[in-house]
Amino acid sequence: MSLMQPLIEEWTQESVATRRVLERVPADQLQFKPGEKAPTLGALAYHTALNPGGIMQMIQADSIDMLSREGDDFKQPDDVAEIMSTFEQSHATGLDLMGKMTDEQAMGSFRFMAGDNLMMECPRIACVRMIGLSHTYHHRGQLTTYLRCIGVPVPAVYGMSADENPFAEMMGM
Repeated sequence: MSLMQPLIEEWTQESVATRRVLERVPADQLQFKPGEKAPTLGALAYHTALNPGGIMQMIQADSIDMLSREGDDFKQPDDVAEIMSTFEQSHATGLDLMGKMTDEQAMGSFRFMAGDNLMMECPRIACVRMIGLSHTYHHRGQLTTYLRCIGVPVPAVYGMSADENPFAEMMGM
């Protein structure tokens, strides 16, 4: 088994919950912000959708200079369809690149730079875990809080939520 296989399996499983959360984002609330410093609901959803594939694309190189980095990870999407299509594309790209990564590449070093200054260096597989997966779950959790703030029923992610109990149906409740 390749080193990436457990991460591929995890992302495949976790993407189901991420998709459910993203599908709950209401089109008429994309501009909602819970506070002045917070991104909008739409921008946070877009970032969450973009993250796994974007990280896998980024770590194909040996390093990234965060000061000269281009891209708009927190862009304001036009609609929910853009969020969902971004997620589906990112999910497919992430899985494809994870599947192609050799063990040697996974253990190879990736550097986050700020100009000539090293910010962080770690094996690519650690980048996948920390930034591709854990970072996505973090933002997915933020999204559930945004949804709760605007009165949208929060889907079950792990076990049940206050709005959904996937076990009730199995138990005949």
